[in-house]
Amino acid sequence: MSISKTQSISPYYQTKITLVSFVLVLMMLFVHGIYNESHLFRISNIVLSVVPRLSYRVINPTYFAISGLLFFKGIKTITDCFPKMKKRIRTVLVPFVLWNAIAILTYLFFSHLPLTREFLRRDIIGLFQSPYGAFEFCFIRPGSFHLWFLRDLIVYVALSPVLYWLIKRFGWFVAPIMLVATPPLMQWLDLNHLEIAFFILGGTIAMHSSLEAVKAFLSRPFVLVAAFIYFGLSAIWDFVLPKQFVGEEYLSIFFSICGMITLWRGYDYLARTAHIEQSSFLLSLTNYSFFIYLFHEPILFIIMQLGKILFGVNGISLTLLYLINPILIICLGIVLAKGIKKISPTLYSVLVGGRITRFRASETF
Repeated sequence: MSISKTQSISPYYQTKITLVSFVLVLMMLFVHGIYNESHLFRISNIVLSVVPRLSYRVINPTYFAISGLLFFKGIKTITDCFPKMKKRIRTVLVPFVLWNAIAILTYLFFSHLPLTREFLRRDIIGLFQSPYGAFEFCFIRPGSFHLWFLRDLIVYVALSPVLYWLIKRFGWFVAPIMLVATPPLMQWLDLNHLEIAFFILGGTIAMHSSLEAVKAFLSRPFVLVAAFIYFGLSAIWDFVLPKQFVGEEYLSIFFSICGMITLWRGYDYLARTAHIEQSSFLLSLTNYSFFIYLFHEPILFIIMQLGKILFGVNGISLTLLYLINPILIICLGIVLAKGIKKISPTLYSVLVGGRITRFRASETF
């Protein structure tokens, strides 16, 4: 997802956050693009197990840590939270409501087309027969499942004055305590996701440290060990570890932290050697990260099903479709985003929460 510029963050870290966010969107597409039939074939089972595992436990914690960092950056008193909360109405709440409605309408449209209605059988109209059902479908369990990230972010932003007080009062103790409390809280609240600890972690860095201090703390040996654990667990998790085991939730948290370290600090080493921040083409792609995130469902699901119809279900076709589908979604998303922006810049601005274009690079894409 695209992140708004923050003047107190250096240009290097603005670019880093933007590029890392684009990588996270790509990883998300690989997670959401898994074919259920992949386990029936050896080659697709391996690819569709390892690649999503590299992504699954890294995306959400990193997003929330970045969101917490940007929200609490520059906040000195509890009253400073309120202008930022107001700003998030435009940047988070409005896109959440609009794209939930767009996703529902898209689903209804494709569910009535002869080619796609066979695999879109969800009774959406029935969910709107009661006021509570409609409210739940639109705001609590959004019609497009991937919008849960914005939903939870809205909740964490609403809690930001309380979180500010906790971070200010207890500093670095808050995030670890929340990490330990996360698994039982998820079970107690019947939640699939609870990333508030990482939102707090980002806020703690903003209020009590700096990105440069984090960089210095995460030294090269530290990063190498984290990367070894991250890639190692990604390769063996689904093939060596049992389906369920005692302590799985805490190993998952540890895995997420190792993945975050690998991605965040890996960028620094890659940027230093490959100079990726100088690639105008790559930087231009990042302008559309948030739009691609918002747009990709249910379009990705439809493309996945059409791919099976066209190319059949076998190990090679599922593997190739799995690797190609995210690229198709990115291309479609960028074409659609550019079209909307050209026809109505105001509409595009509303759809993406007013996020600005950072890099006016070549329009070759």
